[in-house]
Amino acid sequence: MGGGSLGRIRDVSGLLLALLLVLTPCAYGQDSSLRSYPFPSIGLALGIPDTWAPSQLVTTTKAQFFAKFGWKYGGEDGGDLWSAFGSFSHVDVDSSLVPSDSAYSTHFLTLFVERSPTLYRKWLCRLGRRSLMTDIDEVKAGTTVVSERRLPAPSPSADQVGMFGIGFTRIAAGARLPTVGRAYAFVHRDMCYSIKIESTSARAGDNEHLHDRMFRTLKLVE
Repeated sequence: MGGGSLGRIRDVSGLLLALLLVLTPCAYGQDSSLRSYPFPSIGLALGIPDTWAPSQLVTTTKAQFFAKFGWKYGGEDGGDLWSAFGSFSHVDVDSSLVPSDSAYSTHFLTLFVERSPTLYRKWLCRLGRRSLMTDIDEVKAGTTVVSERRLPAPSPSADQVGMFGIGFTRIAAGARLPTVGRAYAFVHRDMCYSIKIESTSARAGDNEHLHDRMFRTLKLVE
């Protein structure tokens, strides 16, 4: 996949969000309960651990998008969604293992939606790309891709949507712990969806299990 997965969103001007880190003492192996978190403005619902902290879902309308270039759009569809970005984050801390690196597990989830009205744009999204030369996600400079694999759709209903999925393990320069994650891209109602979950931890297996549970709850809502 050219070293990509679905994470850095570089070309959305004005959507600069700081991920919230919440330090919560807990023991590894604890099964985080998921609650369905609806995003009606983008037609999506996803099960998120109830301890994870959300950022505000920032949306841009069609009129707002054109206004960035100094153009005033007066069409009746000016209030339609053009793009949206939101995130969740959490840090688990096992106090019995502090100060070892194994005591910490950091989780990040990002959601990005953008208008893809043409067949060409939809085709690229279904391939997990933003252009023929660029993946939807770009690996950060200095990060080594340890492994990367194609993933099937997380559920039968998701399979009908035609999702492009990857699972990966990476390690950043200077980091002692790897990052495991999975990401999906798909098209629904002229919009390209990109969703990625990443966890940095010594316990990759536990995080893989959590990611699997979360993505199996993914639903598109009208």
